Amino acid sequence: MHNMYLEYVLAIGYAVFLLAVALLLEMVASYVYQRSLRTSTVGFTYRFDSDTWKCPEDASLPGFL
Repeated sequence: MHNMYLEYVLAIGYAVFLLAVALLLEMVASYVYQRSLRTSTVGFTYRFDSDTWKCPEDASLPGFL
């Protein structure tokens, strides 16, 4: 009977741990998303045909596709 109680405690502890990790990942994802919204691409134009970015000084930067 004592063994069964320990299994329940461990299972509940593991579930709480997984929920904490999921919450942490959600917070990190939200932070990264908000940070990406603040990044500006003003003056840069993306060219799909060559997969490059053109900067205001007319230089080409490689794309990431």
